[in-house]
Amino acid sequence: MDEMLASIRAAANVDLWSPEERDRYEADMARIMKTVRTHAVRGETRARLD
Repeated sequence: MDEMLASIRAAANVDLWSPEERDRYEADMARIMKTVRTHAVRGETRARLD
C-alpha cells in the first residue's frame, strides 16, 4: 500500500504515466481503499484476496 501511494505521488510530480495509466492506478487505489474500509467497518482482521 505504501509503495503504491509513493509511486503515485512520485509520478504526479513527473510525467511518468500517460493520463490513461494514471486513471488506472487511481482506480486501483480507490478499489483497494474501498476494500480496506469495508473490512475495517466489519471489524475483520484479515482481508481475502479477490
